[in-house]
Amino acid sequence: MDVEIERVPQGAPSQGSFINPEFYLGKDRQTVWYLDPQVSSASRTPRHNIIPTFHRPGPQGRARHAQTPVSAFQCIIDDDIITKIVEYTNIYIDNIRARFERERDAQSCKLKSCNT
Repeated sequence: MDVEIERVPQGAPSQGSFINPEFYLGKDRQTVWYLDPQVSSASRTPRHNIIPTFHRPGPQGRARHAQTPVSAFQCIIDDDIITKIVEYTNIYIDNIRARFERERDAQSCKLKSCNT
């Protein structure tokens, strides 16, 4: 790769106030790639680069304070959903019960509490 690192002499005039004036010079001998960003410390971050707090990754709301896996799961799947799952599972089991000879092969589900 034909890339050179050149150093600007200390007394040479520079564009702005750069701390480290090192740069890469491209093959065309015109393109300059500075090693340090040329952003002023007084400049603001553009609005489109700022992520608002309500869009930040990770758990939101009460899920942020979940201490156990069970409490985190209950933030997603509440008791009403579990009741519906058990209800429809029992309907399915009732429909296929005739296929089995033994009663224990197709027993209905029972809802158990899962308190944290």
